[in-house]
Amino acid sequence: RQVREGHGLDGQEKRCRDFAKFHNLGIEKVFRDAGVSGGIIEREGIQALLNYISLKGGYSVIVDDLSRFARHVVDHFTLKKAIKDSGNTLVCVNMKLDDTPDGEFIETIMAASAQLERTRNRQQVCNRMLARMQMGYWTFDCPPGYKYVKATNGGKILALDEPKASI
Repeated sequence: RQVREGHGLDGQEKRCRDFAKFHNLGIEKVFRDAGVSGGIIEREGIQALLNYISLKGGYSVIVDDLSRFARHVVDHFTLKKAIKDSGNTLVCVNMKLDDTPDGEFIETIMAASAQLERTRNRQQVCNRMLARMQMGYWTFDCPPGYKYVKATNGGKILALDEPKASI
């Protein structure tokens, strides 16, 4: 839904472009993962980025926010290491990444914070779905032979979708 209705990716790209311009960095290519969770390391855009930069070092990989880069501490440092090992640098718009003990500590906290946010959000969604189910609502895609109809109290409930339901 964020891809269809939101402008989050456009905003992130603008911030990265503005950062690059301010720091006199050219932009050679943009990699996007539209509609894919940052909690997944095997994203098409991330894999394309890693393949692209592995051919040539010296790139600055610019991300808007560490939570947009990866939402798991291990994934964050796995990706950062892959970028560094290929002779490139990870740069974050809203945070200076320092290769000092203190800098790495703060970066670890920020990566852990992104992981915490992702797992808390998942927990919230699951809890709300369970509560809706306990109230008699179906929270998943319609099973064959059913359709959603508006409930009198708002929301949607399942109803038979004839003639499909009889089949």
